[in-house]
Amino acid sequence: MSSEAARPRQWLHDVGMGARFAVSGGRSGLLRTALTMLGIALGTGLLLLATSVPNMLDARNTRGSERMDQIVAEGTPAGPQTLLVVKADTKFRGQEIRGRLLQAEGDRPVVPPGLGELPGAGTMLVSPALDDLLRSSSGTLLRERLPYPIAGHIGDAGLTGPAELAYYVGSASLTPEQADRVDGFGSGETPEPLGPLLTLLAVTVFVALLSPVIVFVAVASRFGSSTRDRRMAVLRLVGADRRMMRRLVAGEALATAVGGTAVGLAFFLVGRQFVRGIELWDVSVFPGDIKPPIGLGALVLVAVPAVSVAAGLLALRGLTVEPLGVARRAAPAPRHAWLRLLPAALGLALLLPLLRDARADTAMNVYQLSGGILLVLIGVTAILPWAVRTLTARLGAGPTPWLLGMRRLHAETAASVRVVNGIAVAVAGAIAVQTLLTGLESTFTTPTGQRVDLADSYVSLSTGDDSAARLRELATTPGVASFVPYAESAASKSTDAAPTETVVVADCPALREIADITDCTAGDVFTMPPAPDSRRAPVLGEPRVDGVDPEWGPSFTEAGALGPGSRVTLDLPGAPDRKIEWTVPTTAKRIESVRGQMLASGGGLYATPEALAGSGYRILEARAYVKVDLTVPDGLEHLRTAVMRADPGAYVSTLEASTEARKYTNIKRGLFVGATVTLMLIAASMLVSTLEQLREQRRPLAVLAALGTPHRTLALSVLAQTIVPLAVGLVLAVAGGIGLGSLLLSLAARPPQVDWAYVGSVAGLGGAAVLAVALVGLPPLWRLVRPDNLRTE
Repeated sequence: MSSEAARPRQWLHDVGMGARFAVSGGRSGLLRTALTMLGIALGTGLLLLATSVPNMLDARNTRGSERMDQIVAEGTPAGPQTLLVVKADTKFRGQEIRGRLLQAEGDRPVVPPGLGELPGAGTMLVSPALDDLLRSSSGTLLRERLPYPIAGHIGDAGLTGPAELAYYVGSASLTPEQADRVDGFGSGETPEPLGPLLTLLAVTVFVALLSPVIVFVAVASRFGSSTRDRRMAVLRLVGADRRMMRRLVAGEALATAVGGTAVGLAFFLVGRQFVRGIELWDVSVFPGDIKPPIGLGALVLVAVPAVSVAAGLLALRGLTVEPLGVARRAAPAPRHAWLRLLPAALGLALLLPLLRDARADTAMNVYQLSGGILLVLIGVTAILPWAVRTLTARLGAGPTPWLLGMRRLHAETAASVRVVNGIAVAVAGAIAVQTLLTGLESTFTTPTGQRVDLADSYVSLSTGDDSAARLRELATTPGVASFVPYAESAASKSTDAAPTETVVVADCPALREIADITDCTAGDVFTMPPAPDSRRAPVLGEPRVDGVDPEWGPSFTEAGALGPGSRVTLDLPGAPDRKIEWTVPTTAKRIESVRGQMLASGGGLYATPEALAGSGYRILEARAYVKVDLTVPDGLEHLRTAVMRADPGAYVSTLEASTEARKYTNIKRGLFVGATVTLMLIAASMLVSTLEQLREQRRPLAVLAALGTPHRTLALSVLAQTIVPLAVGLVLAVAGGIGLGSLLLSLAARPPQVDWAYVGSVAGLGGAAVLAVALVGLPPLWRLVRPDNLRTE
């Protein structure tokens, strides 16, 4: 057989021999392999989980859109499939509860997803989570709000997640005037693309979450490296050349990585079955939602072994393995030190051309963006060992623990920085993401125009002529500190014109609160001209687009504003087909923009009810601003219960000065969920890495202990080996994170904005995590320094 034909067979033989080494070596060798496989398994499981996040959020959004009410066009008559639906959403102690009142209009009504049939009149179908809450001691107050008997549960298809609180109540008393007519469910809308800014944010979040895991997989593959290096020296003694040595290392790394990847896949498949009871940042998912895209999942299963093998082979570059032992180069050749800047430089080379695309307002190359961010973050780990080695060479002498720690750190820099690498990349990524979030926040945040200065809650009743009377009864609810009732109508100058201004109807005490009008008597009307180029503020209750309140209305000029003697048409809220003709009294008083005005953009009327007497105007939709006394236990919950009893379709809104776009909020939620899980697993993996590092140092530590070195000195030296790489890593992480975040903001054409409080907190959290792991690793140190660890083969 020719040498060319024998070469592949020899390669396979060498790789197979290396694989056998992974499961040989007695108890010590098996423990080393088990630690390595555990680290790789944790990394694999986390990568699969992280790549599943987009699918999780998409599945939640899909189920949410599939249960949306398909409201028929105005004037459509009842049919055999139509259904009357009233929204009955509420909140309980900060938790959103989705509710609907249902009443069939025909013999074949449509049924919402997750329901086998409509609930009977006066009965309720609830989500399992709501059922648990209502049956618990903490749900007693909520049970008063939802007194209907429970007839069954809502299926998974009708819930966004297992922890969602939702219910459907059957009714026999709904009327078309107070309910929406529905002939189906599901929005039927195609999701809009994210757009360049949200794409930039989503890619940054995704890469920032995955980078620490990739680093940890590479680090985990080097567990037990000292023992492997000594084995290579023995093999060199019996005739193995350097090429064979590399194949043996590749075979051992590949076998361990494949085993760890298989275990990680098993962790992922089994672990996702237990997610039903987990809720992070108001997000819960079903086990079936946790599945990565096929392409990304396959890439993870292939990339993890490839990264492990590459890490093992790259580690040989710093070694000289000869038959008589292993020599480690104390420092890289000065002329090659610049190579450690190469990953970050390549990342910048990929990102900087994207500035041109951003200025041209063209779509960014997602793969180029992902690669650039990843290389910049990985560049932190490439620079860290060189920076630590350079620093320790200049720190000089000190106390004995410090001297021991620095000498060991200088000799074993790569092993010492392994614990810090993952946290350094995580901190850098978190700072970059937060910098980007801070810079883009104003883009995706819209003012609501709501009166947060006047109250903290808003109530609207819309079930008939007695709504104003029933609303006033709410003022006596326990916990209500202030109660400002009013009504609001849209006004236009002709019956055919679109409404352009707002008329607020309230008595004088309410007007004093709403608009700071002090000179008021029954029958008064007040006109307020619009400010120059003013625009109508969005009215509460207007439909929101993509989670954002509607754009402010058209601009007005004072010449077109309502004034004394103006003839106007008023819409009756709650009765869209009813319009009232009314003339503004000539005695109307003009007021300028005032503190606390409700008409945030100006241009409208404030009228007392007596001024509209005889016009046919009726309050069918009574509203109120409410301030709750926070010192009263569950005061807000008592208010919500009273409102639902007065009108099951009413909702107590919490007033907010601004609101975020839904997609932006979803990306932030994905970040918080992913970051929480990533930090938890990174902390667990750091503990494994620390224990493995101490185990490798057991012989030198045992020698020092046998020579009489106090345990306290050894413990302080181990902590010194952690503190210096940690400090250097955090400095590099902060600098890299701020620099990367600022560059990404430049791609978004936004000026750099750094949240220094967040930078300090995330750096402190990362440092505390590393120190905590180091302290947890001290108890095993006392066992490792026992004299029996001096034995060798």
